[in-house]
Amino acid sequence: MQKLRTRIGGLVAAAAIAFTGVAVTPAPAQAAVVPAFFSVSDITGKLFVIKLVDQLKIDQARAILDGNGGGATHILGLAKPTAAAYNPGFNYHLDPSSITFFQTASTLCDTTFAQLNTLLGGLGGLGGLTGLLPGLPGLPISGLLVCPSTSTLIAEVSPF
Repeated sequence: MQKLRTRIGGLVAAAAIAFTGVAVTPAPAQAAVVPAFFSVSDITGKLFVIKLVDQLKIDQARAILDGNGGGATHILGLAKPTAAAYNPGFNYHLDPSSITFFQTASTLCDTTFAQLNTLLGGLGGLGGLTGLLPGLPGLPISGLLVCPSTSTLIAEVSPF
């Protein structure tokens, strides 16, 4: 696969030179990001684990743990109604690609990890929220935005 990308990149560069007279250097292949896992707590003291898959967010989380994260130290993300093996005891997880860090957020998405677990369990998952959420009828819910204002990164952890 890498050889194919290199050949295609070379062909694109040759075509660019032929048509424009300007050399174009193909972008190097992106290195795969190794997911990182972090334990997070909130006002209840219960630990919740998040998975990060974006290197910039992983670096930001590590900086927060080192005390160099600036003001954006709380987590925000889309809750998905499926359990994740790395986060036992919860019937949901935060979509790794949606997680970000914030300093202040709306109280509309503020909750605790345990409250959301209870809410989703009682409603049968996000599908049970369809009648409670405003919006356009018939649109599937891809996740529930949550932003626990008391969330705090505790440590980088091993997933298993």
